[in-house]
Amino acid sequence: MNALKASLLALAALAFPALAADPPRCKLVRIVEWPVQFHRDVPIIEGSINGTRISVLLDTGAEVSLLTKTTAEKLGLYARSTQEVLVGVGGESRMLVAWIDELRIGGAVRKGMRVRVGGERPLAGDFILGDDFFKEHDLEFDYAKGVVRLFQPVDCKGVFLAYWDSNALQLPMENETGIVVPIKVNGRAARALLDSGASASLVDLSLAAKVGITPETAGVASSGCGYGLGADTVPSWVARFDTVALGGQTIRDPRLHIADHLGKRAYGSDVPPEVILGTDFLRAHRVLVSRSQRRVYFSYLGGQIFPATPSLECDDSAKAKSAGEALAAYDQSIAKNSSDTKTLLRRATLRASQDDASGALSDLDAVIRAEPGNAAALRLRAEMRATLKNYEGALADTAAAIANGMRSAPMYILRAMLRHAQGDHVRAIEEYDEALKLDPRHQGALRARGRHLFYAGRFEAAESDYTILLAARPNGYDSIWLSLSRSRRGLDGNAALEEGIAKLKDGEWPAPILRYLSGRLSREDLIAAMASTDDKKRNSQECEARFFMAARLITDGHDSAARPLLEKARDECPRNYIEYEAALVELAKLK
Repeated sequence: MNALKASLLALAALAFPALAADPPRCKLVRIVEWPVQFHRDVPIIEGSINGTRISVLLDTGAEVSLLTKTTAEKLGLYARSTQEVLVGVGGESRMLVAWIDELRIGGAVRKGMRVRVGGERPLAGDFILGDDFFKEHDLEFDYAKGVVRLFQPVDCKGVFLAYWDSNALQLPMENETGIVVPIKVNGRAARALLDSGASASLVDLSLAAKVGITPETAGVASSGCGYGLGADTVPSWVARFDTVALGGQTIRDPRLHIADHLGKRAYGSDVPPEVILGTDFLRAHRVLVSRSQRRVYFSYLGGQIFPATPSLECDDSAKAKSAGEALAAYDQSIAKNSSDTKTLLRRATLRASQDDASGALSDLDAVIRAEPGNAAALRLRAEMRATLKNYEGALADTAAAIANGMRSAPMYILRAMLRHAQGDHVRAIEEYDEALKLDPRHQGALRARGRHLFYAGRFEAAESDYTILLAARPNGYDSIWLSLSRSRRGLDGNAALEEGIAKLKDGEWPAPILRYLSGRLSREDLIAAMASTDDKKRNSQECEARFFMAARLITDGHDSAARPLLEKARDECPRNYIEYEAALVELAKLK
């Protein structure tokens, strides 16, 4: 990977200004800033191998960088076996090596290189960029802005490097192998690995047992399967702890996953860390890992730090069967023991996946009669009841699930969607408020709340939500709604439109709508921009264009001219389009 590192350093000198942490002596020279997206709740950036696009997982918990076996096979690469074995979560994986002509990661390019190949299961990324790469840089996780930054410090020995927050907390790093820091769990000292490739934080079973928590402890619930480099799955549970403390921050009453996740060799160390701090921790903080100083700086940004919730018990054996075979096996098992709640819940989950809501409900009713506090069953029954339009029953189930450990942003988002289905926009906003207390930067919740706030005429609040969204990730539609929110308040919305246009490629939809709203494109030219696309695209684009043309007319005080456009959007837009719903709302206001 040395040539790739050199490529990034060269890129830095050309593209990025220096950031002064303590001018004029110390400088953090920014090497690169990568926009990240989250897939399976872990950070992914774009890359390519031999011209084929791949996803790159940023994984500080992986000791070495590698290409997954699944991706090597998909790309048709010849991978030669070696005598080396890679060890990680889920066991061992025989290391292979392959030759690739070109690897691109971000703006860096490496020609002609040998790469490790490993992994017994498909992983969240095609290429795993591991700690062998990251240990050469200072690394910042700024997920509030949707980016990861690499720095090269110059003359910064002993200088406080958290340039964004003079009150940022600090932790010493243990050594150069992994990002390992001190932590206390229920007052007991332990070691934690900062693992950007882990979707959720967890406590090893050995440490949990030392503070009196096991899978059999009252209140501990299953939280599904974990997996990693090896072929085996790792069952996990969720448990409530008293405190987690690190660097002066104390988190009270957290719920964390517990698992035998860190077997003796899981992270290539004879003494593995007892705690993993994963993406959930990083999303609630801004973090700078200074390998040059062997320190970690971090600031809490708000929200729920450890959002672990119960889920279906780990059962990897069912994946080897077809749906029909699995259902037959469940039927046979339940015929022998009708009170087997674990199998009933598995059958309900399978029936739900097969769109058999009534069958799933029958099983779930039986589970909940036997175990009224089974949060996973309550959550699934809420979804099935919603499918059958029993919204009050679904709301009751979500409330019970939250009371039994399922308190998370996704649960309140589900409740908001149920309120929305009832036509109660005011209470939908209240549910989104609760979701955003737990996850202040949840893009789905911000976007939906912003829209509901706009419908309610709370344009300033809607503007705030769309501003937060756009700070994290450019989106043409968010730029439109931000502009409309400002315009409805009598402010100039064109700046938001111009910024949105700048982020879109030439001809990319919805750029023509942004240009029309900004006055740079006539109505006739907007219609012409849709005429060159295929029928399916043209129909969807016409739906969107009609609504936003009407929205501009309403902003300009031309309600009568807006009405026919809104009526056409109401009549011809697909029922699952935002513009269909928005047209109904605007028409109701015009009456």
